[in-house]
Amino acid sequence: MVLGVEVVLPDSNIYNGLRRLRKDNTGYDFKDLFLGSEGTIGIITAVVLKLFPAAKEKETAFCCLNSIQDAGKLLNRFKMKAGSSLTAFELISDLPIERVKKYLPDIEVPPLSDSPWKVLVELSLEKKPQESMMEHILEGAFEDGEITDAAIASSLQDSHTFWHVRESIPLADRTAGGSIHSDVSLPISLIPEFVEETSAMLLSAYPWLGLSIYGHLGDGNLHFNFVSPEDPGATYRNEEGIREILYSQVNKFEGSISAEHGIGMLKLDHNYQFKDPLEIEMMRKIKNAFDPKGIMNPGKLLKTE
Repeated sequence: MVLGVEVVLPDSNIYNGLRRLRKDNTGYDFKDLFLGSEGTIGIITAVVLKLFPAAKEKETAFCCLNSIQDAGKLLNRFKMKAGSSLTAFELISDLPIERVKKYLPDIEVPPLSDSPWKVLVELSLEKKPQESMMEHILEGAFEDGEITDAAIASSLQDSHTFWHVRESIPLADRTAGGSIHSDVSLPISLIPEFVEETSAMLLSAYPWLGLSIYGHLGDGNLHFNFVSPEDPGATYRNEEGIREILYSQVNKFEGSISAEHGIGMLKLDHNYQFKDPLEIEMMRKIKNAFDPKGIMNPGKLLKTE
């Protein structure tokens, strides 16, 4: 959604790239270069954003599914039937929701049948339809066995309640104890196999580990997180081994160890481990070209020489 950026460079020059163009094929794409640099080659001080009209109507539902494969089928169904009206498709395993119920009892959780997976889906519409698009799509999904149950929001308050459950998962995990986080992305079609294989490997190595899997399935982004309520220190003592299994699997499935939150220092060694050395060398050359004195956010994204 970023069309242009203004950036203060290490030599104190200011790059004015505040253009409103959707297309500009006249040279290097500095905008994306700066967006992915974590402040190591310049500081973004202004942006031009592509905006959309606020949705006049929203339809929200919590769906129950028997398998993560069914979640993929349901996503394809919504893409075909709803098109650009599909604005959220959040995959959630059952354990994080159970932790919300247990550790945050004041959070209202909609009545959902038992199922290993849930999907929070939302449609944003320009006007109120004569018939509910959500109900029509979910009826077909139920008939084809992709969902076992669904709770459809009947008001804006219901929608807020549904989203509050999703947004409370990180707090519930921290309250449970021993919470460590990840932010990975994968090809959407490979996510079911990745989750099943990786979960089995992690639980084989650490049988006490509590998994907390949720995220934005619509764009292939998963938060594959962990808790250890019985011994909150267990995850921290074994964090390196846990991340090694997770990130090795991400690499095997041609994914990224950082979808949204960057590399910083926490993932620095892992990024060097899994990223093509040529890419690291190209990043280093760009860093040196923009910031030969190494004054911009040193030690982040790239190791100091």
